Parts: sequence; C-alpha cells; structure tokens
Amino acid sequence: MASYVKRVAISSAGMTLDDEVDPHFGRCERFLVVEGDEVTVIENSAHTAREGAGIRSAQLMIDQGITDVITGSVGPKAFQVLREAGIRIYTGCSGKIMDSLKKCQDGELEESAGASHRGHKGA
Repeated sequence: MASYVKRVAISSAGMTLDDEVDPHFGRCERFLVVEGDEVTVIENSAHTAREGAGIRSAQLMIDQGITDVITGSVGPKAFQVLREAGIRIYTGCSGKIMDSLKKCQDGELEESAGASHRGHKGA
C-alpha cells in the first residue's frame, strides 16, 4: 500500500519557512510548497492580475499537485475550485509559516468549511 504524502502550499510574501503567512490566498506573491523535507518556492503570477487572481491561484495549486493549502483568507470562487479539486483548505492562519505548517502536519488545524471573505469583484 502506498503511503499518503502531503504536498502543502502556504501563501507567503517571503522565501523561507521563517517568513509570515500571507493573509491573502489569491494576492500573495508566492507559495512555499512543502513535501516531506523539501521546500520549493512557486511564484504566484496571478497576484497582480486585474481580476480572477483567486481562481488562477487555485488552478496553480491543482497544476502543482497540492493536497493542502494554508493561508489567511480565501474568497468564495477560489474556495470552490480548491474544494472541487479535493484540496484541503486551512484559513485564519497567521504568524510564522513554520508554526502553521507544524500545526497542519500534527493535525491541529481545522479544515475550513467555507470561504473566509466574500471575495472581490471578478476575483
């Protein structure tokens, strides 16, 4: 039986696990992707989009094979895209990325039941 490996994306303005969780999913500058002991930085080209940043960011998560997203907030359209793809979403996170990641890995974060803000026109 194959073991399940989480591929966790955390919204970030920084480049390391010591940086802060970005409060905005669709408008963050980048995502730190953690799989096992490996950390990869993925630039979020959608963060400057005039509209649809959340949906584009959600599609990026799908394309990258992400299993879990840690962020401050996510709008309704992005939430729906992520949820339909089977990606677990954890909102309300803040502080150091490493701290939120550890809570996720230890099962201490509660999966979000819905969008954490109403979104923006076109986003």
